[in-house]
Amino acid sequence: MALTVSFYENVKYNSMKTWKLTGKNRLIKVVAPLSAITNNLGYVTQEKFIDGLTPLQIERDLGLKPKMLITGAKIYRLMRLPKLEEFENRLSTSFPGGSVFEWQQISEQEFKERDFWPPGKGFPQWQVTTKIPVELISSLLPYEPYSIRKK
Repeated sequence: MALTVSFYENVKYNSMKTWKLTGKNRLIKVVAPLSAITNNLGYVTQEKFIDGLTPLQIERDLGLKPKMLITGAKIYRLMRLPKLEEFENRLSTSFPGGSVFEWQQISEQEFKERDFWPPGKGFPQWQVTTKIPVELISSLLPYEPYSIRKK
């Protein structure tokens, strides 16, 4: 019996091949200094995309809400990698929420009034849909650049 893999599953498998638990390809979660990690981890990216950036540059490049990281940032690493059923591909940070068209179809007024995440620089992003243990690896001050840690 042949195993059939959908296109979407194939994309997910290929994403997983790039992930590591250490080094520049490890998955990280960026949050505001007073934010807490909740039951579902939410959006993550790889550490290499924030290396050398200050919190406001991270905010811009990841497409986070304006001024979300104005007081700094916390960077967490995932203690284990998500399994196939524990994440969804969300294209890149150029597409808020993984939506290709939504942000292009709203008026400037609606954009200002809405709880909306702006497009980022285009880094890969994934939405972790379950609780995965994390470890705080860095707390950044507002103008402090992030540097990849060995741990």
